[in-house]
Amino acid sequence: MEFKNRSFGILGAARSGIAAAKKLLQLEANVFLTDKRPISELSIDDDLISKIVYKFGDNSDKLLDCDTIIVSPGIPLTIPILKNASKRGIRIISEIELGYQICKKTNLKIIGITGSNGKSTTASLIYHILARQYKDVILAGNIGSPFTAYPLETGKIKFAVLEISSFQLDTIWQFHPYISIILNITPDHLNRYMDFDHYRTSKSRIFLNQDENDFCILNYKDENCTYIAKYCKAQKIFFNNANGMVHQERSNIVIKMDNERIVIPKRKIKLKGPHNLANIESAIYTSLLLNVEVDKIIEGIVSFSGLVHRLEYVDEINSIKFINDSKATNTDAVKYALQSYDKPIVLIMGGSDKGEDFSILKPYIKNVICLILLGETAEKIKNDLSKKSYGQTNIPIVFVNDMKEAVQRAYKNAVPDSYVLLSPACASYDQFDNFEQRGEIFKKYVRELKNSIIAH
Repeated sequence: MEFKNRSFGILGAARSGIAAAKKLLQLEANVFLTDKRPISELSIDDDLISKIVYKFGDNSDKLLDCDTIIVSPGIPLTIPILKNASKRGIRIISEIELGYQICKKTNLKIIGITGSNGKSTTASLIYHILARQYKDVILAGNIGSPFTAYPLETGKIKFAVLEISSFQLDTIWQFHPYISIILNITPDHLNRYMDFDHYRTSKSRIFLNQDENDFCILNYKDENCTYIAKYCKAQKIFFNNANGMVHQERSNIVIKMDNERIVIPKRKIKLKGPHNLANIESAIYTSLLLNVEVDKIIEGIVSFSGLVHRLEYVDEINSIKFINDSKATNTDAVKYALQSYDKPIVLIMGGSDKGEDFSILKPYIKNVICLILLGETAEKIKNDLSKKSYGQTNIPIVFVNDMKEAVQRAYKNAVPDSYVLLSPACASYDQFDNFEQRGEIFKKYVRELKNSIIAH
């Protein structure tokens, strides 16, 4: 792809759009930036504004005069201006694809991670391990900084660990990771995709341009991963496989190599839950493919504490532990959370609807002693869990108006040596800006509750 004097339209002035604009200016391209939001709601510095053509407050038809359109992942491809651009043959790409086009002639190796759940934690763990051996490693994409925020054109970056969403994969073109990882594929974003098959196909696009010189790491116990594997041309490695070179035994993760049996005791690993242990296997395979020393792999795993808002321990009040899992925005994530604890749980759920059937959680709520529901999906969750499928549910249900009330009522319904778990199974946009804000507010009210109890 040529950049100098070529015209690029950027639709969406969020983090990735602004990073793309700045990078394209460095490459002497002509940049047009547009966003439906007024400039007062955007975080754009004056220096950038002075160097580009822009239109804010509406999406401008000037996009249709551009050679290429870079679309932010939150914008559906079905909006009229993008459908019109597609009909005119204008290439529509993601910021991830733009980054690849900039670095594709360098020796940078891309590790691309996707999946319905666990992407951020797994990408961060892989970065954490690689950085113990290599200096020129970046973590980017859907986590950390945008891909194009880095000096990709210089050839100085050795590895790029990218967390990639299905929305970003929808608009790749030649994007070619050396290692692709698909952690799992379960129903998510069904309010954006026509059906689950379309969502699954979107995830499979991560290996679209891979060949026999590349590697694709997939979850052996995920039927959707094994289904799409037949379309992958890369060398396939399956994690979460009891017979794999990397596998789990009762108390250990085991690596078998060169007639040697290397053991990582699970008790030394800070990440909790069977899903995290499986994802650690994918990180081990990735690190071995990239020639990381085994000692450094083990050091990286046992020193990694995880990410905030993902089964994050918050505090303890009278032997009741509070866990912030605000990033659990779908039912599969909640299923993993519930499998991570073997003591009574007061579960806080609810939020913005993504089109899921919550009844699939019924087999996993055997330890739930009370359900606290809030947000626009509260009534739907109650109704779904009352369906006859999977048997009857007789768990006490409490409806609340906001997070403060949720924390207070959860504490009142908890028992000694139990957990209060915020794991919403929903997006956050009905009451919060994002899942991070939801998690921080949950933690704030837990601290307030503890302080009020201590004061009395």
